[in-house]
Order: sequence, then structure tokens, then C-alpha cells
Amino acid sequence: KYWLQKFKLKTKDLLKFIFFKSAQYGNLYYLKHSLKNGININARDKEKKTALMYAAEYGHFQIVKYLVSNKADVKLKDGSFFGKTALNYAYKSKLDNVELIKFLKKKMIKKKNNKKKQQKKTTKKNDKTRDKKIEIKKKK
Repeated sequence: KYWLQKFKLKTKDLLKFIFFKSAQYGNLYYLKHSLKNGININARDKEKKTALMYAAEYGHFQIVKYLVSNKADVKLKDGSFFGKTALNYAYKSKLDNVELIKFLKKKMIKKKNNKKKQQKKTTKKNDKTRDKKIEIKKKK
């Protein structure tokens, strides 16, 4: 109630606030609590930053792993001029985030490869469908 009164927040806004702050300060308990209470894992703040970006920027590897394992999108970009990703924030951080950076790079590459595979499957499906239509027309 203190935060609700101090910042004149609604319950949903307070949960979002807690979600971003828990990512920033590395508090997994409150992060999970926010998610259980309906906060979208890819929710954005006023600067269009996600909790994954905050966790990466402040070097909270455990939080980053948790968010990614629960389908946080590693490719989302913030609202800045250049559109930074969580990986950019990890690089920008003055902390020693070698493992975190390797982890995020691996996930971004994996996501890119999965997207290419899906495009190939869709193309193959479309080719098969087109071939069937051509065969049907030839029979007529």
C-alpha cells in the first residue's frame, strides 16, 4: 500500500514497477511473483526497455536465464534511437559479464536459426500446395 500511495499507482502498474525493479536488482522472488500475477514477460517500461534488458545491464545472470527459459524475447529492441537489445545492454554494462554475453549471443543465434528453419518449412509447404493445385488443374 505504501508504494500505491506514494507513487499514486494502480495495482497493475505497481506489479509492473516491481517486475522491472526486481530484474534491475536481481530479486528472483518478486520477479516470479509479478509474472504469476499477470505481468507479461516481455512487458516494457516508458523507455520501451524489458526486464531482460535491465537484468542484462546490471549483470544478473540468474534473472536473465530465468527470463529466457520462460520465453522472454532476446531480440526485442528498446525505444532508443539505435534500438538496443539485451545483448547491447550487457556489452554496455561496466560489469564483467562474459558468461552472460556468451549466453545471450547463443540464444540470439539460436532464435535466428529457428526463424530460418520455419521460413524453409513454410516455403516447402507452399511449394507442395502449389504443386498439388497444378496437378489438379492438369487433371481437369
